[in-house]
Amino acid sequence: MTPEVASALQQLADKNASVDEYAAELDRLVREGKLTPEQARQLLEQYKKQHANRLLKQSADTMDSLIKSGQLPIDSANQLLDAQKKKMSPAEYAAMLQEMVRQGKISPAVAQQLLAQYTQQRAKEIVMKSIASL
Repeated sequence: MTPEVASALQQLADKNASVDEYAAELDRLVREGKLTPEQARQLLEQYKKQHANRLLKQSADTMDSLIKSGQLPIDSANQLLDAQKKKMSPAEYAAMLQEMVRQGKISPAVAQQLLAQYTQQRAKEIVMKSIASL
């Protein structure tokens, strides 16, 4: 891989491009003979993991501040992060948060904040996917 190709792919990663957008760029590079299909497959798998980890880190950062202020138990935070890793729908996530409120683990305000953060994150992923498919 040339330094120019590496630089272009790094720029995409730095702007947190969607997986579909990154894949489209890899396809273009393969068609132009700048990457082999095998290189593209490996890079895409690596990027998928990086992208998912970046989104989870953003959620974890939000949750960390709530944990430190005593508003979110660690076990609840871990359950929510697991749900996000599984790409749970916002409706299922909301139901999970409602159950935590019912059990007295979190306040309605914290549930609302976490749901807003997750919904915004998922919406951003969907928008980026839509833009990449244009």
